[in-house]
Amino acid sequence: MKLLTFLQVLWNKMVTTGIEELRHYHSQHRYQITSLLGEERSYLKSIIDMAEEKIKQFDVTREQNLELCRVVKLQENKFGDLHTSTDADSALASKVGQSLSLYFVFCLFICSAHSNNLLHHHK
Repeated sequence: MKLLTFLQVLWNKMVTTGIEELRHYHSQHRYQITSLLGEERSYLKSIIDMAEEKIKQFDVTREQNLELCRVVKLQENKFGDLHTSTDADSALASKVGQSLSLYFVFCLFICSAHSNNLLHHHK
């Protein structure tokens, strides 16, 4: 009977020790995972902030181009000079095309940078 009680006490200590080690192991990994998630959240936030700033700049450029278009239309109506209007429309179309091209290149750059960063973090 004493041997059985001794074995039961020994078994209980082994189980308790194992549970404590598992809790410690879990706690360490939870901290590491939380830290990694925090870093990634900060990184994604900076990318989103940068993209939003570029979109705002794009919107401002677009508004400026629309205003230029309005001015050209007013001049067209006021002066009836089709050649000036056509030249201005060509310049405006070129400017809008360049702005859109830059915007898409920026988006591709952001996606590429994000992919490279994810690969770098997971090595």
